[in-house]
Amino acid sequence: MSGPLSGVRVLDAGQIVAGPFAATLLADYGADVVKMERRGKGDPLRGLSHSKDGVGLWWHAVNRNKRTIALDLTGEADREVFLGLAAAADVLVESFVPGTLERMGLGYDVLSAANPRLILLRVSGYGQEGPYSRWPGFARTSEAFSGLTNLTGFPDRPPVNFTAFALADYLTGLFGAFAITSALRERDMRSGLGQVIDLALYDGLFRMMELQCAAYDQLGILGKRTGGTIEYAAPVGIWTSRDGIPIQMAIGTDPMARSFFAAIGRAELADDPRFATSRSRVEHRPELEALAGDWIGGHDATEVLNILAARGIAAAPMMTMETIFKDAQYAARENLVQIDDPRLGKVAMPNVIPRLSRTPGNVRHAGREMDQDRDDIVSDWIGPAAG
Repeated sequence: MSGPLSGVRVLDAGQIVAGPFAATLLADYGADVVKMERRGKGDPLRGLSHSKDGVGLWWHAVNRNKRTIALDLTGEADREVFLGLAAAADVLVESFVPGTLERMGLGYDVLSAANPRLILLRVSGYGQEGPYSRWPGFARTSEAFSGLTNLTGFPDRPPVNFTAFALADYLTGLFGAFAITSALRERDMRSGLGQVIDLALYDGLFRMMELQCAAYDQLGILGKRTGGTIEYAAPVGIWTSRDGIPIQMAIGTDPMARSFFAAIGRAELADDPRFATSRSRVEHRPELEALAGDWIGGHDATEVLNILAARGIAAAPMMTMETIFKDAQYAARENLVQIDDPRLGKVAMPNVIPRLSRTPGNVRHAGREMDQDRDDIVSDWIGPAAG
């Protein structure tokens, strides 16, 4: 293994997506990540969503670059292995219901006594404390609790789920990986001690609500659903080109608006009081949306995108996985990587991001079979006589 986190040991006892994704981000940059599953049952993610030839595709993607071990923490022998691994680890990731580790006699007091340098990331629906701490949480419920779902959809209809994938889980994983690397630096540069990171599934989403938080606190303004637009800029939306390609365009500043009017052959509109400022453009959104729709609908997508890009206007085609796999920009940046898998053959995955110029990460393998690496893990982390 190579990468900026080479030498860091991570024991991933999380389940489904959020905690494991945090550990995967570390593995992408070279950390030695051991994925721990419940003996006999495995991580539920193995059986979720699409599979091919009995192989769970989501599992294979989320748990890439990890070695695997299966343990039963109710059994004395496996508890000793778990404690041995935790004693040798730099980081432990867990996503049990709050209090579960403590009930098993494996709370942070026990773990840190064996390894004072251990950093523990605890991922849960609502955090380790508070009246809702024992409530179960998934991505959808976390999106609702954060306030995000209430802002999603059209103003005359009920809220809708924000995305078709587990946004809260992946965002939680990002914040979790950031917190771990911050704690590692503090430990190694200052105190020499580990610490506990308490991360709820709604935390990251709520952190993104800073504008809505400030607007309510200072002005009493509640955010509202705006459909395909945003409340502070216009025109913003999705329009279909003459050749049937949906195009997202966002005009966010006065200079960009002037460029847009010039691009569509209506430069005089830049001096029209209805469209001269962001506020006035928002007030006259319907007229602008009609202008944008007529112009985009009268040209093929390639022409639209080239004209707008040349004018410094933000616009992009609405991509699907089919178009992403064929796209020149994705290819140029190597956003997709093909790896060999013993059961699936060639497997495409998103490549490691961000890209570091001197110590880049890499994808070494997809998620492995349950307990596949037990002997090597125990030997490497604890010693040949353990397990």
